[in-house]
Amino acid sequence: MATYYGFSTQGLEDIRRVSLDNKSSGSGQIGQPTPRTTKYMLTDQALVIQDLLNAFNIDQGSKPGNPGYGSMIRRFLFEPNTLLDLSALEREIRRVVSQDPRIILNDVYINSQENGVLFQLEMAIQPFNEPIDLAMNLSQQTGQVSLA
Repeated sequence: MATYYGFSTQGLEDIRRVSLDNKSSGSGQIGQPTPRTTKYMLTDQALVIQDLLNAFNIDQGSKPGNPGYGSMIRRFLFEPNTLLDLSALEREIRRVVSQDPRIILNDVYINSQENGVLFQLEMAIQPFNEPIDLAMNLSQQTGQVSLA
């Protein structure tokens, strides 16, 4: 079982909260910033899916020591919805997924939308081999891939 421990700041309004300390001195002095993070743990399938999201969101060639890692998926955001462009996008999705030996990709479905591109992956994760339908959205506003 693969396990990843990390810290997340998702869902928090303010990373460093400054509080007023009126009770101790009565002068309204500003206290020390207190960092707020939430601990999380990813295992098994969730870890593989997060690794796949990371691979889609990192530009190819930007990872030091591994220039082949990442994707060029952002260049398809504002391309016309032609058969040639859709097949090139599918090849890029298959290339990125094939970099992870834990994933068995069965099929890719691509749908253009007003605010980006929705693609669905029919896949399985080794050693579990349970079929998973994973929907991901490439947003035009942010340029990021996220789970749909």
